[in-house]
Amino acid sequence: MAEVRGGQALPWRAGGRQVGVDRRALVGMLALGALASPAPAETLVLDPAALLAEVISLTETHHFLFHKPRDGAVATRLEAWDMAKVVARAAVARTGPPPDDQDVLAAVNGLLKALGTSHTQLVSAEEQAFWAFRGIFGRSLDEPAMPHIGAWFVRRDGRWRVAEVYEGSAAERAGLRRGDTMISADSRPFAPVRAFAGRAAATLTWRSGADEAERHALVPIAQDGVQRMMLRAMQGSAHVVARGCARIAYLMLPTGTHPAFLETLTVAARRFATSSSAMVLDLRGGFGGAGPDYAAPFIGTGAIYRKPMALLVDAGTRSGKEWTAFLFKANERAPLIGTATAGSFLAGQPFPIGQRHILLLAVSDAGPPGVDLEGRGVQPDIAVDWPLDMRGEDPQFETAVDRLAMTSC
Repeated sequence: MAEVRGGQALPWRAGGRQVGVDRRALVGMLALGALASPAPAETLVLDPAALLAEVISLTETHHFLFHKPRDGAVATRLEAWDMAKVVARAAVARTGPPPDDQDVLAAVNGLLKALGTSHTQLVSAEEQAFWAFRGIFGRSLDEPAMPHIGAWFVRRDGRWRVAEVYEGSAAERAGLRRGDTMISADSRPFAPVRAFAGRAAATLTWRSGADEAERHALVPIAQDGVQRMMLRAMQGSAHVVARGCARIAYLMLPTGTHPAFLETLTVAARRFATSSSAMVLDLRGGFGGAGPDYAAPFIGTGAIYRKPMALLVDAGTRSGKEWTAFLFKANERAPLIGTATAGSFLAGQPFPIGQRHILLLAVSDAGPPGVDLEGRGVQPDIAVDWPLDMRGEDPQFETAVDRLAMTSC
């Protein structure tokens, strides 16, 4: 997380005007409070109806919309909420026994979507996000440890797909690629956490490539905090690409939710200042955090890296990283290449439910002055799509490299 120094605003000049951003707002964006202690063993699993009831109770108590004046827009959303509760209760009643966790999550998150706000989501211990939230909001790089292979998975159309494969990871060595469809682990249906729990290695089966060829590999399993996994991925991503007479540096920033990420960014900026002619900073995917401190090495009088740059953004660029992208765009420091950011710009707070679920709720709509990104996001300067089904090279990265190669020699 970015350091808070008395809450002072950092001024950034944009088109002749200064854009002020308050460091205190970053704390609100993360709502960094340690999660409650683990619940007693008997609360390990809630039946679907009890889980839904707890979600409704917590949401109506803590979500900021329920504490705002009921103008037309708020009233419309709360009316949609009341109708969605009926639908969710009926959907949950159809899930058992035994209930399918993904069906229950779909029903509950369908209800939460009726509020139309970011930072409003239920996650389960079957999902990597559960372990990420525990580490992020607990301010820990290493706890709790999650079994992983150095890849991030998303649920699409009832299937687990590979969203990211981290540099130097076991997943990369095994041949997994973005967009691949997971089938099984040790002959059991794939799930991104359960597949690796209690194992030193697992035989994975997945479909890959345009021909959807079935592939198999025995993949070693690591145990790390999610933030530690992402920090290693960030450190391993740093490299320089030669393109013609240009030497173009690359660094991914998966999240800005611990000081170690800012330290890594700053060290890389210093190194690249002497070893490159331009730089690509990748803000796609991952989590939020970040904010003005992550723009400071590149913008303003104290900038470390002053050479040409490009930023990669997509719908996975969210929360505090959208703030970082906004500052680059507002100050015309670098073109944003990719697709619009998430528009996920509220203060979120986690509420543990038993030991298997975390409810993330938007508890405040207060953002930094002059920055209104919720529901809007930041638009790219150069639109380049990269859908999950697109195979081959990364077109957003290639566009950035080609552009910088023409202007940075």
